[in-house]
Amino acid sequence: MQTKKAFIREQILRVAKQEFKEKGFQKTSMRDIAKKVNATTGSIYSYFKNKDDLFYTIIKPAILAIENDKNLDDHSNNIFDYDQDKIALMENDIQNMFSHFVKHFKDELFLLHFRSEGSEYEKYIDDYVNIKASQFTRRIEEKQQEGIFKKGEVDPYFLRLPVLLALSIIQELLLNSMTDEDIEDLEKKAIPLYIKAWECVFAIYK
Repeated sequence: MQTKKAFIREQILRVAKQEFKEKGFQKTSMRDIAKKVNATTGSIYSYFKNKDDLFYTIIKPAILAIENDKNLDDHSNNIFDYDQDKIALMENDIQNMFSHFVKHFKDELFLLHFRSEGSEYEKYIDDYVNIKASQFTRRIEEKQQEGIFKKGEVDPYFLRLPVLLALSIIQELLLNSMTDEDIEDLEKKAIPLYIKAWECVFAIYK
């Protein structure tokens, strides 16, 4: 019985993922999903509380990876320890940062970036950018107190720009059908742009 339930649940998730990819969250209906898995709408609600719960279950692996990735966390914490002479170290630090997520969570990230309008998670990306900008602001203020950075007001809006660039790179990878090798190649070409964005930040505060 449990095996059958698990099978039906996986079928629902498989069909729902495709429906969300094709139609987006708003235009996807639980009734259509039920029809395609030969089930009743009510039976789907026995597995998932509502459409948001179903959507989140699908994108959850990507969200957990973003929020729990130690390398991404270390990168955020270490950025302001670089200086102009050691900027090349940043390239090593972020190698495969973009492609790692795209290779492993392409469908989930696509839904999160491009198909989440109307869901509880439609502002997730914007919130993530703001969280990172706040985190970077605190790091600069710490460096100012230590006398390492110049005194002055820190502009969180300006600190959003490198994060937005990183997300644009990820979006470009998501929107194109690429092999793993193509993804890695594009990432190598994009990393210098990302680093240049941070060099501009360093020039202001260091």
